[in-house]
Amino acid sequence: MGMSRVVHISIVIHFYLISIAICQPNFITHLCIDTYGNYTNSSTYNANLNTFFNSISSNSQINSRYYNISVGKEPDRVYGEALCGSDMAFQDCHRCLNNSIRLLPRLCQPQKEAYGWYDDCMLIYANRTDALWTLSTRQPSYYLSNGNSVSDNNVEEFNRVLGSLLNRIQNEAASGGSQLKYATGNATYGSLKNVYAFAQCDPDLSYQSCFNCLGDCINNVFPSCCNNSIGARVIGPKCKIRYEQDLFYNITSPPLTPPSTAPSPPPPSGNGSNKGTIAVLIIVPIVVLIALAVGFTYLCQRRKRRKNIESLNGENYEESRGYMSLQYGFDTIRVATDNFSDANKLGRGGFGIVYKGKLTNGQEIAVKRLSRDYGQGDGEFKTEVMLVAKLQHRNLVRLLGFCLEKEERLLIYEFVPNTSLDHFLFDVSMQSVLDWPTRYKIIIGIARGILYLHEDSRLRIIHRDLKASNILLDADMTPKIADFGMARLFGVDQTRGDTNRIVGTYGYMAPEYVFHGFFSVKSDVYSFGVLVLEVITGRKNSGFQNEEYTEDLFSFVWRNWREGTAISVIDPILSTASKTDIISCIHMGLLCVQESVDDRPTMSSVVLMLSSSSLSLPVPSHPSFISVNARQSESISTNEDPDQVYGDALCGSELSFQDCYTCLNNSISLLPRLCPTQKEASGWYDNCMLRYANRSSALSSMSSRQPAYYLTNSASVPDNNAKDFDEVLGSLLNKIQNEAASGDSRLKYATGNGTYGSLKNVYAVAQCSPDLSYRNCFNCLGDSINNVLPSCCNNSIGARVVGSNCEIRYEQDLFYNVTSPLSPPPSTAPSPPPPSGNGSNTAITTVLIIVPTVVLIAVAIGFIYLYRRRKTRKNVESLNDENDDETRSYMSLQYGFDTIRVATDNFSDANKLGRGGFGFVYKGKLSSGQEIAVKRLSRDSGQGDGEFKTEVMLVAKLQHRNLVRLLGFCLEKEERLLIYEFVPNASLDHFLFDVSMRSVLDWQTRYKIIIGIARGILYLHEDSRLRIIHRDLKASNILLDEDMAPKIADFGMARLFGVDQTQGDTSRIVGTYGYMAPEYVFHGFFSVKSDVYSFGILVLEVITGRKNSGYQNGEYTEDLLSFVWRNWREGTAISVIDPTLSTASKTDIIRCIHMGLLCVQESVDDRPAMSSVVLMLSSRSLSLPVPSHPSFVSVNATMDTNSDNHKERQLVSLSTNQDSITDLQPR
Repeated sequence: MGMSRVVHISIVIHFYLISIAICQPNFITHLCIDTYGNYTNSSTYNANLNTFFNSISSNSQINSRYYNISVGKEPDRVYGEALCGSDMAFQDCHRCLNNSIRLLPRLCQPQKEAYGWYDDCMLIYANRTDALWTLSTRQPSYYLSNGNSVSDNNVEEFNRVLGSLLNRIQNEAASGGSQLKYATGNATYGSLKNVYAFAQCDPDLSYQSCFNCLGDCINNVFPSCCNNSIGARVIGPKCKIRYEQDLFYNITSPPLTPPSTAPSPPPPSGNGSNKGTIAVLIIVPIVVLIALAVGFTYLCQRRKRRKNIESLNGENYEESRGYMSLQYGFDTIRVATDNFSDANKLGRGGFGIVYKGKLTNGQEIAVKRLSRDYGQGDGEFKTEVMLVAKLQHRNLVRLLGFCLEKEERLLIYEFVPNTSLDHFLFDVSMQSVLDWPTRYKIIIGIARGILYLHEDSRLRIIHRDLKASNILLDADMTPKIADFGMARLFGVDQTRGDTNRIVGTYGYMAPEYVFHGFFSVKSDVYSFGVLVLEVITGRKNSGFQNEEYTEDLFSFVWRNWREGTAISVIDPILSTASKTDIISCIHMGLLCVQESVDDRPTMSSVVLMLSSSSLSLPVPSHPSFISVNARQSESISTNEDPDQVYGDALCGSELSFQDCYTCLNNSISLLPRLCPTQKEASGWYDNCMLRYANRSSALSSMSSRQPAYYLTNSASVPDNNAKDFDEVLGSLLNKIQNEAASGDSRLKYATGNGTYGSLKNVYAVAQCSPDLSYRNCFNCLGDSINNVLPSCCNNSIGARVVGSNCEIRYEQDLFYNVTSPLSPPPSTAPSPPPPSGNGSNTAITTVLIIVPTVVLIAVAIGFIYLYRRRKTRKNVESLNDENDDETRSYMSLQYGFDTIRVATDNFSDANKLGRGGFGFVYKGKLSSGQEIAVKRLSRDSGQGDGEFKTEVMLVAKLQHRNLVRLLGFCLEKEERLLIYEFVPNASLDHFLFDVSMRSVLDWQTRYKIIIGIARGILYLHEDSRLRIIHRDLKASNILLDEDMAPKIADFGMARLFGVDQTQGDTSRIVGTYGYMAPEYVFHGFFSVKSDVYSFGILVLEVITGRKNSGYQNGEYTEDLLSFVWRNWREGTAISVIDPTLSTASKTDIIRCIHMGLLCVQESVDDRPAMSSVVLMLSSRSLSLPVPSHPSFVSVNATMDTNSDNHKERQLVSLSTNQDSITDLQPR
C-alpha cells in the first residue's frame, strides 16, 4: 500500500515536470559560449549563478525593468544582466525573466557564458567583466521579417517615412536616462497606411553607444534582411528595434514598481449577530484615530515651537531672526507671478529663470526660480541668502527675500524697470538712449558697486559673473549689479581662491580662472574691463566681422590702441562727446584686462582713475586674448619682435573643458620635446591642436597650405549605393561647410547627418579656428572637400582631413557628442483591480470601517488646513498693512525688553560703557554668547514712536565695514533701546587724547582711521540707497575694532535725505560744539558739507593729537583751527604734528593737514565732497587747491570783545564740554 502511494506520487511529479517543460516557451534565439570555461553543479560558480537567479526571482521591484548585478569573487564571479521590454507590465516582465532563469541554464550548461532572448525579455550571464560591454559591438543576434512587402507604388514613400521614423526614435531612445532608454513612434504613408516602430537599449549604455547600436540595426541589418518588408525586428545583445504596420506595443507604460495592495481583513466568525462586532470595528478605530490626530497635532506644534526656539538660540540669535524675516511662502510667490506664467517671464539668469511678480500690497518684484540641479545644499543656500541680503548699496540690486520649500528655491529681488544693459547697448534702435554722460554714469556706478563688494562690505565678495546682461538699469538709468548666484564670499583679509568647477560667462572670465581655476578680486576687475570696452564701443566681446576677417573685441581695441587710432573704436553714436574722457576710459579698460593679475589695478584704483582726469595712467601691456568660448580656442601673442611668439591652440568643440585642458597640456609637454630647436612647430592630437611660430604671418598663411594629414576607413560603400552616397555626402558636407564658416569668433563648428540607400546614415563634423574669417574658413574646408577627399577617400564609408586651420570628418556611425534633453516616457498608474467576492460580511465590514475613517481623516485635515490658513492670512494681513518687506524686517529687528535687561545685568553700572547722544551705552551678552552694545535712550529724546521705527529700519539697512552695525531695537512702553554690535577697542578719543595711549596710534594706524572714516561717510552720502547726514561726527563717535579699523557710531542725530536732496534746515540744532559747521550753528542749514566740516576737524585732531576745544598757547587761549591755520600761513605746519609721529613721513602728514583745512573752509561751496576727499587721500599726484580762511566756530578764547567775531565767540562759549547738545534756537 505504501509502495503504491510512492509510485503514485512519483508519477504525479513526473507528469507535473513534463507539464512545466511543455508550458515552458522556447527562446527566440540563444547563445552558449564555451570560449571562457565551463562549470559543474558543485562548483562555486554554480552557487553564485543560483544566487544571481534568486535575486531576480525574489526581487519585487526591478528598477526600470532592468537588472544588472555581479555575484561572488574572482575567478568565480558571475556578471549578470536582465532586461524587459519597456512596454511590458511588471508581472509579465517577472514571468518572462523567471522562464529565462529556468530555461537558459538547461540549454547552456556547463558553459559559463550564455545569452537568451525571448520576444519580450533578455537574460545574460558570464564570468568576465567585459562580456556585457563587448557585446554592444557585435552584429545583432537575430532578425525576423514579415513575409509581406510594401506595394511597388508606395516603396519610395515608405522607405522615406520609415527612415525618418526610425532615425527619430533612435535619437529619442539614446537620449533616455540611466533608468530607461526606450522610444516609440508612428507615421503614415501612402493612402493613410500606418507604420509603428519601437526602439530600446540597455539603460547602462551611453548616448553614443545606444545610438550606434540602433544605427547598426537600421543601416546594416534592415537593408540586407528586410528590404521593403511591411514589418521587421532586429534584436541585439544591447538593443532592439522593430517596426510593423499594426500596433504591437502598449501605448502607456506600466509603473516602474509593482502595485501592492493590503490584504483584506478576515471575515468575522461566529453564529450570532454581527452588529456588535461591526459597531466595535467602527467606533474603536474612530476613537483611536481622533486621539492620534489630536496628539499628533499637539506634538507637531510643540516640536515646531521648540525648533524655532532652538534655531533662534542655537548659533546666532540675530542671524536666525533675520533669516526668518526674509522667508516667503511658495504660494505667495506663485500667486504673485501668476503661477510662473510665460507672460511674466523676464529672461534666464545664472542657474534659473527670472519672472516678474506683484505682491498683494502692490510691490513689484523679480523672482528667480533656481533650477533643481543648482548644486547647493540647503544650509549653504540659506547662508548665502543671509549674506547677500545684507548688501546695501545703490548700485546693487536689492535681495528682498527667498523661498525654500521642498525642491523649490526662489530668490526675490526688487524689480528694476529698464531691464539690463545689453538690451540698450547691443540693440541698434536703443543705443541712442545711451549718450556719453549716461554711459559714464553706468561705468562709474558699476565700479563703485564692485568696490563696495571688494572692500567696503563686511565680507569681501567676488561676483564672478559680471557681464552686460547682469547690469540692470533703473528708471534713472542708474546701474545695479545683479545675479549673485555664482558669487564667492571671502574673509576681509582673504585675497584669492581656487575651484575645480568653472562657472561664469566665456569672454568675461579672466584667463587664470578659465585655465587654472584661480579667482580673486582681480577676476572681477578683468570682467569690469571687458564691460567698459563694450560700453564704449557698443560691440559685444564675442567678435564681429571686420572687412575680410573676424576680429574679437580685444584684438580690435588693442590694435587701434597700438596704432594710435583708438578714436576709431568709439561707438559712432558718441561722435559729439569728449574724446579725451572716452580715450581715458579705454586706457583704463585695457589696464583692467591685462593678462598678469598683478598688473591689473584694484577697484579702488579704478574708481580713482574714473574720478580724476589729472591722474597719469600706466602704459597697458598686451591683453590676454581669450575667445568667448575659451575651451575652443586661445590665441596669445607675447613679447615683441624679434623674439615674439605667435601661438594657436584649438580643441574639438564637442570636447569637455577638462578633456580639452588635458589634451592641450599633453601637447605643451610633447611638442617642444619633438621640436626642441625649431621656432615653428605644429602638433595634432585626435581632439586638439597646438602650434607656435616666430612670424606674424605663420598662423594665417598655414590656412592656404595643403591639409596636414588625412585618414580613411578601409571599408567602401557598395557599388549599388555609391551614386546615392556621393550625392548625400556632398550635400551634407557643403551644408556644414557653410554653417561652420558662418560662426563667429567664439565658435566655427557644425555637425549634421543624412540618409542614403536603404536607411543608411552618414554623420559629419566641420570645424575651423575661430579667428578665421568666413571666407578663409569656407575656403579651408572647401579645399579639404573638393581636393583632398576625392583623391584620398573616394567611396570610403568614413574619412577625416585635418588641416592647420580646419578639420572635416564623416563616418557611418555617430562619433561626436550630441547633447539632447532627457525626456523619460510618461507613466500612468494602473487601473485598480475589479472587486471580487459575493457581497460577504467581510466586504461590508471593510466598507463600514474604511468609509468613516476616510471621512474623519478628511475632516481633520480640512480643519487643520483651514485653521492654519486663517492664521497665515492674519499674519499676511498684518504684514501687508503698509509695506510687506519693511514690516517683516521691522519685526525681525525687535527685541524684548526682558531679553536686553538680562543681557545687561539690569543695566548695571559695571556694564556702563559711556554716554552718547541722547542716552547711556551699556555692554551686554545675549543668551547665544554674542556681545552687544545697548544704547538706552533718555525719555526726553524728543522722538515719536513712528519716527523712531522709521529711523531704526533705515539705519539697520546700512551695511559698511566702517559703520557700526545696528542689530535691532526695543520699544516697550517708555523704554527705547538700540542694540549695536560690540566693538572692543572703545572710541578714538580714548586713544587720541590720552597721553599713555597715544603712542599706539602710529601714522599708518592714524591714516587707516582717516581713510576709513572718509569711506564710511562717502557711503552715507553717495552709496547708500538714501543720502544720510550724520550730524554728530566726533572722536568719541568713532569706535575702533580689534584691528583698529574705524567704525562710525551713534546715528541718533542723523537725518535722511532723498538721493537727489542736497540740503535741509531745522530750528532744532543738535550736535557737538566745535564739530558743527557755521551755517548749521547760526542758520540751521545742514547738508553733506556739514559732515565734511566735522570730518575736517576730526582729521586735524588725529594729526595734532589735540582736542578742538582750545588750549593754552603762551599768553592766550587758542582753538585748534586758529593754531593750525596760523602755522599753515607761516609755513610752520610741521610744528602742529603730534610729537609721537616724529619718525613718520612729513609729506603725507602735511598733505592731510592741507586736505583737513579744505574741509573746514567757511564757504560751503569751497569745501570738497567726500568723494573728492577720498580721491585726495588715495592719490598723492593729485594737486590740491589753496585753502581759504577757516571759520572759527569753536573758539573759547579771552580776546578783544570788540572784534567782529565777538557774537560768534559768545555763542560758542555756551558749551565747554564734548557732550552733544540737543536744542538751540538759531539767530
